Amino acid sequence: MEELAHLLVTVPSGLEAAAVLECQSFPHCRSATHIRRGKVEMTIPVEHVNKVKDLRSIDNVFLMVRVEETLLEDGAEKDLCLAAAEDLAWQVDVTSAVEIWKSFSSYAHDVYIADQFPAKPAKLPLPTAERFSKPCDCRAINDSEEQPASKSDAESSSDNASPTADGSAADRQPSASNSTTADQPQCQCTPLRPSFRVTCNRAGDHHSFSSMDMARAFGGAISDRHHWKVQMVNSDIDIVVNIIQQRFEVCFALTRESLHMHRGIEHFGPTVLRPTICNGMLRLASIQPGEVVCDAMCGVGSIPIEGTVAFPQAVYFGGDNHELGCQNSMANVTALSKKRGTQLPVDVFQWDATQLPLRTNSVDVFIIDLPFGKRIGSTTNNKVLFPKVLQELARVVCVKPRRGRAVLLSTMGLTKVLRDHPYWSLQWYRSLNVGGLSPKLHFLVRNDRPFVTAE
Repeated sequence: MEELAHLLVTVPSGLEAAAVLECQSFPHCRSATHIRRGKVEMTIPVEHVNKVKDLRSIDNVFLMVRVEETLLEDGAEKDLCLAAAEDLAWQVDVTSAVEIWKSFSSYAHDVYIADQFPAKPAKLPLPTAERFSKPCDCRAINDSEEQPASKSDAESSSDNASPTADGSAADRQPSASNSTTADQPQCQCTPLRPSFRVTCNRAGDHHSFSSMDMARAFGGAISDRHHWKVQMVNSDIDIVVNIIQQRFEVCFALTRESLHMHRGIEHFGPTVLRPTICNGMLRLASIQPGEVVCDAMCGVGSIPIEGTVAFPQAVYFGGDNHELGCQNSMANVTALSKKRGTQLPVDVFQWDATQLPLRTNSVDVFIIDLPFGKRIGSTTNNKVLFPKVLQELARVVCVKPRRGRAVLLSTMGLTKVLRDHPYWSLQWYRSLNVGGLSPKLHFLVRNDRPFVTAE
């Protein structure tokens, strides 16, 4: 029977459905479920955990070590809740979790793990010396005997060999504390006590303790249990405790930062859309083989570049009205092409999104990150700009039923603009979390009405 690992992955808030679709299509995934906003739980065989790095819609990965649905009683006193968490820290078996963490993070040393106890003992045990002298297969041993002695070492040896006042140096025997280990070379990969920290995240209104209280209690119990070193900055292991009402989750962080932070982007502009958000927008657009996909306001090219890598069966191009944006887009395409050893089929043009130099009915899908009106543009200008852009997109997009569509991200709701629009119909919209802002992702479908140019 295969051993399964339960992972908790973070995804852009609002794009959980897109992440679940990718996880379910992953060959080694056994199950994927959206459990709460920005979180997806997936099950995968232990030997394939490292392949999760290939998923393009997830940000961070956590290994779920222990989940207790009703560990904390609603309204229980603070001391009782902290004591229950401490007892759980003594019961958690971290052996397999540490092995998965080592494999995922390429940690080379063996990790000291204390013997298993059924419960917290009255007297805390001390680490045994045998656990720190466990042999391993490392060949990096102390080869001081093979190194030529330095001049200072030779002089020190001659001084030690000189006769003493009461006799010769032959009678001088080294003490036990000063004896060398040249005849018993020690391995440099003996089990180590790693540094760790505990972070607590809570969601609920009836907790009698703070997140700091829980992190302190649980971390103290882990330290007493395994004698790991507490280190709040640059720790080896990050343990995350998630408390949602009465649910208690103990997780090991497998990533320190987003797996795909600025992936493929080396030249930046005023704003850069996260690659995971670009991937979610592309996936929700249901890109089909052979379709023509366009980003009419591509900026530095995040959406076309992500589309070319994640969904290479389609054709991508983009454009922007700013000359520097087009230059950065082409620079990013060139840099990523060099890394991949092949030219990415992405074209970038400089144009006005309200007057696209494209033929009518020539594009299947428009995927655009519209200006938010913060760093680029303004809310007042967007109210004038967006209706013109929608009108031009309706001209260029295909008129065939259910084929012409658009996925638009905007902080300004487009429901009023689209309420009586002659060409576009709004299928759905959802709120995302982008840098603390709450823009809405709109999915539009072009109807079969022929476009009529206004006189």
